Amino acid sequence: MDSVQFPLSTGTYSINGRKYRRTAYQMKVATDDVAQKFEQFEDTPDVYDDEPSAGCLAPPGLPALKKKIAKAKEVKEAKPESNSTEPTEDERISVIGGKKWIASISVPACFIGKLHGMNRRALNALENDTQCRVKTPRRDENKPCEISSIVSLECVQRCLDRIEIFVDDAKKTASCKNPQLFTKSARLHLTLSVVCLFDDVDLQRITEAFKVIEGEIKEILNNKPMIADIQGIDMMNDDPSQVSVIYAKVSGEKIQEVANHLNRRLIELGFAKNEGGDEVKLHMTLMNARYVAQAEKLKKFTFDAKKILEDLKESYFGTFQLTEICLCPLNSNSSSEKFYDKLAIMRLA
Repeated sequence: MDSVQFPLSTGTYSINGRKYRRTAYQMKVATDDVAQKFEQFEDTPDVYDDEPSAGCLAPPGLPALKKKIAKAKEVKEAKPESNSTEPTEDERISVIGGKKWIASISVPACFIGKLHGMNRRALNALENDTQCRVKTPRRDENKPCEISSIVSLECVQRCLDRIEIFVDDAKKTASCKNPQLFTKSARLHLTLSVVCLFDDVDLQRITEAFKVIEGEIKEILNNKPMIADIQGIDMMNDDPSQVSVIYAKVSGEKIQEVANHLNRRLIELGFAKNEGGDEVKLHMTLMNARYVAQAEKLKKFTFDAKKILEDLKESYFGTFQLTEICLCPLNSNSSSEKFYDKLAIMRLA
């Protein structure tokens, strides 16, 4: 068989399922001249009838598709992507570039481990259910949890709602093991009255008043020491599962009379308000949820004190002689390992 008439004898090769001849061939082209003109062709695909791709060398509409893609690219380049953060209809959530929704929520450090769960299973389940990413702070960081989603605003809303419910439930069942709840031993005290001072003039007036009241209290004591017995604990509110303050009960000869006299005189001088009742509620604060709220930057915090109230209901803490009555600012700048700053002092012994 003539090799020129049988092209496969020259050898073929395949690219992407198409067959190509290795040698060039010539095709006669009719011209006006008698002589024939030959056009040289290089490799061209051999398309056979039994191939499924026959007749589909170029899909219809391909040039129009290429123009559409090029035009879209030009529009994207003309309008660079914005990374600015903008508010949304939910004030808790912001959006970045219209594609990523973010929010933050404070979770007490003592609850982060519970939020994670064993091997982070609880947090992974929360992320999968809400299609969000939750980034929690490290143990030594005082930062909120960060929530983000590239799916929708509703995803972040669901995640926020579930974490808020988690924190509320955790607070209701929180134990009393958090060391931040306890009053430092150096700051243990009895609260006899709360006064309001607005300027240095008020401070000077109450300092002078302290000198007068000191003499009156010494007359009540009649040169005897003022002894306080600390025994039993109680709470300031009615629900033992959501407690704000646990205090020790205080009793002793003359101590109630002295406290009542001091509070009454401060009310008469306009420094204290009459909260109702003639007797001061003697107490020594042992645990205060406000300490945790301040440390964790929370609006409100409570703890479950049912067990501690049951176990230590009648515990005896000791008997002490009280030697000073001090005027101390509520937010003292001194170290928590030291007693509060003293603006004025009554010495009883």
